[in-house]
Amino acid sequence: SFSVSSALSAAADGSNTTMPQVLLSSAALSTYDSVTIGNFVYVNGVEVCSGQYLANGGTKTSPNQPSGGYAYLSGSTLILNNYSCSTSGTSAVKAFRDLTISLLGTNSLAGNSTVILSYGALEIKNSGSLTVNTSDYNAIYSTGKMTLSANVTATTNIGYALRSDDALLVTGGKVLAQSQSSKGAYAKGTISCAGGELTAEGNIGIESETSVNVNGGTINATGKQYGINSYGNVVVNRGSLTVNASNGMGIQSTGKLLLNGGTTTVTATNHGVSAVGLSASNNATLLTKSTSGGKALNLTDTGSGKYFAGSNLAATASTYSDGSKGGPFILEDVDT
Repeated sequence: SFSVSSALSAAADGSNTTMPQVLLSSAALSTYDSVTIGNFVYVNGVEVCSGQYLANGGTKTSPNQPSGGYAYLSGSTLILNNYSCSTSGTSAVKAFRDLTISLLGTNSLAGNSTVILSYGALEIKNSGSLTVNTSDYNAIYSTGKMTLSANVTATTNIGYALRSDDALLVTGGKVLAQSQSSKGAYAKGTISCAGGELTAEGNIGIESETSVNVNGGTINATGKQYGINSYGNVVVNRGSLTVNASNGMGIQSTGKLLLNGGTTTVTATNHGVSAVGLSASNNATLLTKSTSGGKALNLTDTGSGKYFAGSNLAATASTYSDGSKGGPFILEDVDT
């Protein structure tokens, strides 16, 4: 016999399983419609339906609340209340849908695969805390937008600590993303912080295939190769951006560094900032330096006259705006 549920649970979570090709009759489709298929959520390898609890160490769900820590599914929200589990060969939490994880108390998830895997948007929120650790693969991975507003620590040895195939947004809480050999935080879409604090550490601290935006709060990015690697602009509108690179560039961008406010501090062994150009307004402050013979600013001349051109700006505590003296931008170029 064939189980739709078991077929769908054979997902690419690092368990070396392959999603099978499934042909369903019209009768089967009427039984397993898209809504039913989309409701599958697995915790510690156990399918959890809405209105069901899974106790710490449990292998079966129950409609009755356990006395200790538990996971509980309410609609599209998975509540973790002092819940912990460690898995092998499968994800600790796997959803075939958009999923919200609401945290109560202290929660811990671990494994040797992608620990939290969402085939859709993922939101983690509320007043509790969550620690996620994996020896392999990604700690937290969503195919849709990832939104974090809680205290979350995600660590991995060889994968990405945070990975989104869409955008990654931090709106509150303290988020720590650490990868020993890869990327702390990665997104195909924009990585942005609108509140709270994002600290990302890895060979590359933060990488976005779109842009990196600071709209409030704090981003701390530390990497060996790059602190931030952006395939678009790096934009600071308000808040604080601190970037460190122990053996490479602080900010590497194929776009521009646009400072519209806030404070940006960059320290690197190679170039502090390498970008197409730079502009600033609203008393934005940039402090950048290279500690091993690189350039504090390595900028490409855009030919537009609106961005700094050249790579040897002899500026210390001088004021510039769109490449001209007299504006509100404080640039401290401190090559050493």
